[in-house]
Amino acid sequence: MVTAETLIAIPIGATAFRKPAKRGKCVICGEQVAPFSDENLCWVCRRLKISAWKDAENQPSMQE
Repeated sequence: MVTAETLIAIPIGATAFRKPAKRGKCVICGEQVAPFSDENLCWVCRRLKISAWKDAENQPSMQE
């Protein structure tokens, strides 16, 4: 349980959120990169990649 005494004991800098690093351009479409994206993709291209990845996993494998 959080009490007033424990909140007072927390340094001010410990509760501050860090800003994401300066964002660049998406490697696919050139739009601004999504926050905290490790792949340098905008949020649209990132969602498309995730959807395509899930679709590929759900397709039955071709057996000869």
